[in-house]
Amino acid sequence: MNVDKRDAEGGKLTIRLLDKGLFKDALIGLYEFDLSYIYLKDKHCIEHKWLALNNPGDENYSEICGYVKVSISVTATGDEGVELKPQEEDDENPDILMSPSLNPTFYQVTIRCFQGQDLPPMDAGMMFSKAKIDAYIRVNFKDKILKTKVK
Repeated sequence: MNVDKRDAEGGKLTIRLLDKGLFKDALIGLYEFDLSYIYLKDKHCIEHKWLALNNPGDENYSEICGYVKVSISVTATGDEGVELKPQEEDDENPDILMSPSLNPTFYQVTIRCFQGQDLPPMDAGMMFSKAKIDAYIRVNFKDKILKTKVK
């Protein structure tokens, strides 16, 4: 209620399935909608739809890690509300909504470092050591950290 129209149109709805932990809840999987996707559906709702969940923070982020069945209605001022009811019987061939990240397009990034020059001696002034540097390269990509050996 009382949300600016532009904020609502650009809004996202995230459904998270969590495992209750003692100190912190663990994410099992999630699915994210644009509110406009639901609003543009018939009666501004989706009913009894299975969502394939994935966990973007997991090593296997492109794999399905669970399913959840939902009904969601998005209404604006002046829209007629829809009563969301439990489904009478299960579908034999359920329609499953898949996140685009479950069908990813993979790209390969290759980084090759051949040589470093004019690197400052970072260990200068240490007792009983020559001025040198223990250099390595670190790459951060999608919450993963890759490092070379010290050269």
